[in-house]
Amino acid sequence: MKTLLKILISILFLMLLYKISENIDDTKFLKKDIASEFKGVLVDKYETNRASVLILNFENGERFKVLSQSMNMELFNNINLGDTLYKVKNEYYCFMIKNDTIIKKYYYVRISNETRNSKNFPIEWKNKWLESSAWDTIP
Repeated sequence: MKTLLKILISILFLMLLYKISENIDDTKFLKKDIASEFKGVLVDKYETNRASVLILNFENGERFKVLSQSMNMELFNNINLGDTLYKVKNEYYCFMIKNDTIIKKYYYVRISNETRNSKNFPIEWKNKWLESSAWDTIP
């Protein structure tokens, strides 16, 4: 009888964990990255074991830290101190600007196929920016 009770409690616990995990928005940070807008001059950049970091100065003197686990590494590797980075609001594109001239348009963050197919990923974005998922070979 005790064994049956332990099994039932274990099953109920697993069902509860599954239900909780269904409600977690695994795209929250990506949606925030895409929704953001900024323009600033790069004053520092570095990588940690968890993220790529760009530090920008705004015209008003404020500093802004762009922290992303899924930043486009081509952008990260090509932007230099003194370059301007402009991220368009509600787009995943950003522009690297040197001497007031747009040098290159980059996708800002990588979007995995798993994320793109998540129930939490906005429906209107499902078929946008497909090149940001080209690196992901997961079917």
